[in-house]
Amino acid sequence: MRGNRTKYIICIFLLLVALIFSTGIKDLIPSGRGTELKIGVFADSYWGVHNGYEHRIPDDAIKLFEKDHPDIRVSYETGILKEDYTEWLAEQIMKGEAPDVFFVMPEDFDLLIKMQALEDITDYVDKDKDFNKEVFYRSAYRFGSFGDAQYLLPFECAPELMFANGTILKERDMDLPSLNWTWDDFYDICKRVNDPAPGLTLKDKRTEIFGTVNYTWKEAFAANGNRLFSPDGRECNFSDTRITTALTFLDELNSLNEGNKENARYFEKGNVAFQPMYYSSYRNYVKNPLRESLYEDFELTFLTMPAGYDGDNTSILDTLCIGMYSKSRHKKEAWEFMKMFTTDEMIQSEIFRYSEGLSPCRDITERELKKELEDSTYGTGNINMDVVRHAMDTAVPKYSFYGQDEAESAVEYAVNEILSGEGNIRMEQVIQDRKIKGILSGE
Repeated sequence: MRGNRTKYIICIFLLLVALIFSTGIKDLIPSGRGTELKIGVFADSYWGVHNGYEHRIPDDAIKLFEKDHPDIRVSYETGILKEDYTEWLAEQIMKGEAPDVFFVMPEDFDLLIKMQALEDITDYVDKDKDFNKEVFYRSAYRFGSFGDAQYLLPFECAPELMFANGTILKERDMDLPSLNWTWDDFYDICKRVNDPAPGLTLKDKRTEIFGTVNYTWKEAFAANGNRLFSPDGRECNFSDTRITTALTFLDELNSLNEGNKENARYFEKGNVAFQPMYYSSYRNYVKNPLRESLYEDFELTFLTMPAGYDGDNTSILDTLCIGMYSKSRHKKEAWEFMKMFTTDEMIQSEIFRYSEGLSPCRDITERELKKELEDSTYGTGNINMDVVRHAMDTAVPKYSFYGQDEAESAVEYAVNEILSGEGNIRMEQVIQDRKIKGILSGE
């Protein structure tokens, strides 16, 4: 009797298995690939460089993650360009089909919070014993915070530095400035460059020498300790006295050029002593096999930004971050992927091979940059690792709010009106402050 019962149970089991595999119910059985995690990435470089690597870093991250999490399959939609990414992501959110984890453009951060599309990851950060936010440069990590909450983790970043033509300074018997140089130092060098001493023998292509190009209100305001806009971009303190000081300095600096129009190509040709650039631009240059066609006749090096009278040697930091979709059904898995993507040594080290930015992880960046800067084929001048370290430690985040392009255009117009006019800077500043606030409020 017992044998018949056993045979009966076995038959029922076999029939059930056959039914499952014939009806598709097999998908309900854990197969080791039961969870699909979707990520949102774009195909081209964040830094606007065609480097040919496209999805190399995400692909390697997926392989690593799936190896450590065999029950999870990670996928993404291919072929999305950076210029189309914001629109694509917005459409996915509106349909309720956004990826579990996705890149966040700086200008989209504020809007994504307003849309309640981003998960507040503060509890994950605080409670995960395997996660240590101290591995990041503080300025890069702070980029992903809004108010008292943390929404994003930094993936890749680049500080703005002051690039210098060391050859021009040597020809005028001037040393490179120190890490803590100031506006006074900056102005004095530019003035001496613009007024060359008699008897100097310069190449014909450098007969017109300028102190600086492309040093704008953005650099000046940051250097003087002023954050112009509130985090959400709705408020602007253009009337701040520190901005008055910055505008006055810009007016004095611009006067050195005696009306000559600045040209960004002048620096490439060797005609300019200083130009601010993001470090990603420098890394793209030194990785370019055709780089000899640029900066070929002078020694190129980089410095910290000069400190304003009320500020510090503050750089502006551009950062690409990742966030978690607030409606994700796999938040635990999404957090694990975010953590691995932004802190794993292998993945973050790949930034130095397949991209132009820097890792937001201090130890990884300093280790990898040390390798690059010791490579005689990489640098072209007097490169100081302390400059990058100082810049990263004192950097302020690039503005990141919806409508920032329009807001910055309004400030750009106001600054140009003030500097090109003959009126009192302080009085003109107050007038322009009202106009900017009107634009921000939609009046």
